[in-house]
Amino acid sequence: MIDIIPFAGIASEELICGITPPTDGATNSIDMSSDESVARLREYLNLQDSWCLAWLHQVHGDSVICIEDQPHAELMVFEGDALVTGHERVLLITRHADCPPLLLWDQEGGVVGIVHAGRRSTFSGIAHEAITAMVDLGANVEHIVASIGPGIKSCCYEVGEEVYYSLEEDLRPMTFELRRGKIYCDLYRLLSYQLLEAGVRNVFGIRESECTCCGPRNLHSYRRDGTTMRFAAFVGRRA
Repeated sequence: MIDIIPFAGIASEELICGITPPTDGATNSIDMSSDESVARLREYLNLQDSWCLAWLHQVHGDSVICIEDQPHAELMVFEGDALVTGHERVLLITRHADCPPLLLWDQEGGVVGIVHAGRRSTFSGIAHEAITAMVDLGANVEHIVASIGPGIKSCCYEVGEEVYYSLEEDLRPMTFELRRGKIYCDLYRLLSYQLLEAGVRNVFGIRESECTCCGPRNLHSYRRDGTTMRFAAFVGRRA
């Protein structure tokens, strides 16, 4: 069993949450829609059969999937880049290899959410959409804690002019850095701003989270390695 990397600022016995970066990539590089994959992840996290695993075909968009009805299946597969639910024993799963995972938790109401916060999704405002979906489920935005997990950071995330001009003009100064004639993108700063604009006051992981590109080698990075492997981020409420 490999130790689970926790989300910065999140410590609660009510939740099962974290990052699972197996060194061989076996758990996270396989097709999560297969029965074998579900069984292996359940074993990895020591989950009982009563847990439903909810996973995404990620499309780098701004779609938020809201699981409103109590799931009765072992696995649910959706298309989008964020999941939210108020139910217990539903494990929300996203996969990553540079795009930061964003965990959201209403400490009072128990609503949880997870976001595959890549550049396109973040530029489209997916963090705000996820907060809105949580509030629709009964969450109080003043009680929501947000934590941004490992992803590519501004030290390594070089982008072209087309990316710079694809973002709204008023957001560019906080999102981009110009160093030695090159443009670098800071998704963490933009996500933090968007969360604060949505009313979330407790935001963690901006400084604490590792850069996947120049940080620990057990965190997969597409920019560094061109890998097809992914580490998984997950969150769910225990009964």
